[in-house]
Amino acid sequence: MMRSDRSARMVEPLTGESAIGFRRTHLSMPGLSFARVMRLVMALGLSSSLCVALSITRILRNRSLAYAFLNWNLVLAWVPLVFAIAFALYAQKKDPSRVVLATLLAAWFVFFPNAPYLVTDLIHLVHETPRGVMPDVYDSVLFFSFAFSGLLTGFLSLRLVEEHVRRTWGRFASSITVALTLTASGFGVYLGRFERFNSWDVVARPSVLLRGVLSHATHHGPLLVTLLFSVFLGVAYVTVTQVSAALRHERI
Repeated sequence: MMRSDRSARMVEPLTGESAIGFRRTHLSMPGLSFARVMRLVMALGLSSSLCVALSITRILRNRSLAYAFLNWNLVLAWVPLVFAIAFALYAQKKDPSRVVLATLLAAWFVFFPNAPYLVTDLIHLVHETPRGVMPDVYDSVLFFSFAFSGLLTGFLSLRLVEEHVRRTWGRFASSITVALTLTASGFGVYLGRFERFNSWDVVARPSVLLRGVLSHATHHGPLLVTLLFSVFLGVAYVTVTQVSAALRHERI
């Protein structure tokens, strides 16, 4: 059955050369053009703006910087998306440098755990009580908003990388990429939450980070946390991508 011209235009990738030499092909989920990916980025920006507004309101109302750290964590959650977009764009360039591509991909991989890390900030609602005059429900919405924004930002960055790998090396390679990324991210979240390492330590303290990874990689507790978080991220990612695929032909 032939699709209508209108439907074909909705899913047709953008092609042609831009002024800076990039081929404007679709960079994300099947049926999404570069322009629509940018719409998703704008939607994530709106979600993040809500997070910041909730945080500022809390700071002004309580006259306290408690929980202000969430804003910095959200900034870090955007870093992998920036690297993923740069990677996807640069990959469309004529004769892209493999060194540059590998550098962007490595940077994305190292910073990716910062996005789902925001989910673990919910632990502060249980172990801390610097709530002042704000009701508990406000802080619950505050933390959930940051966790929600962090997850979706990370998932979009992962989808961009996954699609490039799929187009270049096939579906099996893209599936392996997703599985390895989410598993490594689960361990990375453990290192950040419980061992207090961060992505910068890859450059700032590589030997200390390596010793920390080797000393915890085979312990029972870290493995359980890694498994738990990896399964959660995997199920959440599949759910988000399947919902997106089901709605990709809708005009939203």
